[in-house]
Amino acid sequence: MKNINKVQNFALILASPINEDILKRIGAFDFDANFNLTILDCVDWIRENKNFDSQISSRLNIIRISTKNDFKNVFSKFHFDILFDFIGYCSFTRYIQDICSEYNILYISHSLYPVPSPIIKSNFLNSLLISPKQSILKFYKFCLRSILNQQPKAPDVSYVVGNAGINHLNSRSKNIIFTTSQSWYDIEFSKNATNSSLKLPDNFILFIDDCISQSIDFQLTNSKSIISPLKYYPLLNNFFNKLESELCLPIVVAGHPNGKEIIGYKDSFCGRPVFFDSTAFLCVKSNLVLSHYSTAINYAVLVEKPLILLNFEDLKSTYQGLILKNLSLLLKCIVLDIDRASTINFSDIALYQKFDVDRKAYQNFVREYISNEANINTIGPYDNLIKFIKNSNND
Repeated sequence: MKNINKVQNFALILASPINEDILKRIGAFDFDANFNLTILDCVDWIRENKNFDSQISSRLNIIRISTKNDFKNVFSKFHFDILFDFIGYCSFTRYIQDICSEYNILYISHSLYPVPSPIIKSNFLNSLLISPKQSILKFYKFCLRSILNQQPKAPDVSYVVGNAGINHLNSRSKNIIFTTSQSWYDIEFSKNATNSSLKLPDNFILFIDDCISQSIDFQLTNSKSIISPLKYYPLLNNFFNKLESELCLPIVVAGHPNGKEIIGYKDSFCGRPVFFDSTAFLCVKSNLVLSHYSTAINYAVLVEKPLILLNFEDLKSTYQGLILKNLSLLLKCIVLDIDRASTINFSDIALYQKFDVDRKAYQNFVREYISNEANINTIGPYDNLIKFIKNSNND
């Protein structure tokens, strides 16, 4: 491990459009308060697409990186001590690590949002049975990287959440530091919050939107959206109409952050109230939670709310559909096909939302994907890493 005495210069790299929500999510303000922070916005380089606009906070030092040469030139000009990689594993990971080695920079990876995917390297045969095409493609890419000597190296530090945060990319890290998901902190805050600005019914069903037809993630990964908005929203609202009628409960929508930038997003839910930046609070107050495969399901798990996952034909054959299926197995919750609303027995749902969840399944999920820490710090999800760096500095 690199000697990190007197660490001051901290590089944080990412490859998604920057806004205040993203900066908070990646801990930019926490790192800025403790180190000399520089953010390298690599979206143009990594995504090979210069059509993404970033709403940049002026009080942070942010440098836009457009090419591979831009990236290397920054390191020849700045004397970084640490690089925290928020781009995630990609075809450029080994190159980024090699740059860190060349300039004697501590390389930190993260697994702060572990995905309950059934396709994992540690159980290739099972993955092959579940999704042959995806598994074979992953194996081909693995072999190609091995031949070209482009396999990622073991990170100097891996910052992870839950038991599932440990994977084949970080298990050989020189230092593995655990933390707790931001969702836990959000829920703890929301339990005692009043949020009087939200006008909510006394009892309601919460839908956590995945932005499944318009998410910017599809653009970032150059992949096709799962379903078109013209097909998705009529399907979804038809199901909502039937559910509200049968259960005599209104549906409230926890808006996806991407929805803030989508024209007409709130109107897509046929007049149902849509709230942003309040998902944890809405989960606390709700009677029943609906979603597809959103990571915000963590909130429902933490407050032990009955959860129903919404499926449809176009989703089932996708990677996200596999995640949904695995979530249902892990949490032992109901899955409904919203494109077959006429065949659903809504009386069973009415009974389901009145009963306790499978607490053992929920608790296991917390340990795997939210926190396995016996003692959780009260400051925030990045405090353990900041303390590790400062303690190393004092050694």
